[in-house]
Amino acid sequence: MKLRVEVTAEDIAAGNSGDCESCPIALACCRAGLNGVLVSDDGIAWNGGFVDLPAGCLEFISDFDRGRVVLPFTFEIEVPDTAVSK
Repeated sequence: MKLRVEVTAEDIAAGNSGDCESCPIALACCRAGLNGVLVSDDGIAWNGGFVDLPAGCLEFISDFDRGRVVLPFTFEIEVPDTAVSK
């Protein structure tokens, strides 16, 4: 299934730079229903799965970790139906 992930202004405000478990993308993925999310330069991992970083995510991570201004954005990833907790 395609999972739509919205990185909101709230995720950006609550996110921690350099922290693969609590960066804005990880927070947004958890809110979208994935559990045990870790975000790296390589991709997004969760309990039982991994996907490459979608377009735009690496630049966002780089900018966020360097303290630059970042804006909310949305991306989609392909995950098994069983990956999303309801």
